[in-house]
Amino acid sequence: MFRQLVKHCFQYLLLSVLGLFVFLEGLTEGAKLLQLKRKLSWQVSPGSFLLDPVAPFVGAHLLLFTSREDAESSDGSLSGVMQRWKEYQLQCLKYLYEAPPIAAEGKFCNRTFDNYACWPDGLPGTYVNVSCPWYLPWANAVLHGQVYRFCTPEGTWLLKENSTLPWRNLSECEASDQGAETPGTK
Repeated sequence: MFRQLVKHCFQYLLLSVLGLFVFLEGLTEGAKLLQLKRKLSWQVSPGSFLLDPVAPFVGAHLLLFTSREDAESSDGSLSGVMQRWKEYQLQCLKYLYEAPPIAAEGKFCNRTFDNYACWPDGLPGTYVNVSCPWYLPWANAVLHGQVYRFCTPEGTWLLKENSTLPWRNLSECEASDQGAETPGTK
């Protein structure tokens, strides 16, 4: 139980730190991204580039989970993950700009980058799924996993209950607890 709690906290902290990293790195990459974001403003749903307001607080705590050796390595380190995330974000923004409009007429859910995954346009009343993001440190373990969103019949992304944030199911993309057993299994 404790191990799962730590795993989920780490995943949340990682995403929060990635948001903080984008904010800090925005000073150097900002000009390129801002120009691209302006071009995409009609395609990207409102708030998709807003950062988590608790990212600075949470980000500091994530650093406590990262050893100095890990931070200096390039494989699964925090800096390595952040670099891969930046590459993923740029690749996604390029896709959002270059992909042709959806062929459907009328309402549809807009393509977007939600700081976790890159979403294509969605048809109303359907689930939209994309592969687990390749920047995740455990991406090799979830190669066939998918993350899901639902496009409502009104052509808007389904929101979490009592929230303005879009709902998504990323359970297939979560890191597994290696060595941990589920009760009743061997």
